[in-house]
Amino acid sequence: MNLATTLEGDSLRINLNGTPVAPAIAIGSSLDAGLFSPGIDSLGISTQGSERLRVDGNGHIGIGTTTPATPLDVNGEIKVGESTAPIPCNGASEGAMKYTNIYGLQYCVAGKWRSVASKPAFNQAASTVDFDQARVQYTNNDCGPFVFHNLKDGERYQFIVKGTASSPCSFTAYSDTGSSSLTVYLPSNHTATTAGQHTLYEIVVAGNDVYITWQPGMQ
Repeated sequence: MNLATTLEGDSLRINLNGTPVAPAIAIGSSLDAGLFSPGIDSLGISTQGSERLRVDGNGHIGIGTTTPATPLDVNGEIKVGESTAPIPCNGASEGAMKYTNIYGLQYCVAGKWRSVASKPAFNQAASTVDFDQARVQYTNNDCGPFVFHNLKDGERYQFIVKGTASSPCSFTAYSDTGSSSLTVYLPSNHTATTAGQHTLYEIVVAGNDVYITWQPGMQ
């Protein structure tokens, strides 16, 4: 067997570039899966005789592409799994991404996790509305005193009241599950809802303040 190798100092050089079909280093019993060199200062990984990953001379990694233009260049879809031990969003993790069952795909910017997309609207039967369940929630109950939990600075939420009777809504808000209170601001014209019509509440969190606007009489 001719391995076509030379010993250079402490390094073993394999004098074969190989190809995706016949890599220079085949792993296991698959002769078409392993490492090869597609060009000068480049390294490729193949499986089933096809190139799957390339590292070019700039250290750029390409998946599904042979000409990566960025440190990680993916030609195709990527999947982000559920974060079981989420990292804090700070300067060291700026630009990081994660996925949670509640907020969906999020990215870290300016010290805050921001959502790219959220879960479908949640039918809330209780008077305590936990926005960790969904960013858009609705109730079939009439208006009354509602408690909002897990409102995050810089985020927007929606709450729809679909009750049939005319009654006033009041709100208490927290950034967590009931310990860190927030100050709620409502329009001066906020009154009771209209009987038989839906009311939409738009919620914006800025620091420790919560601004709630409303659109009554929706039918």
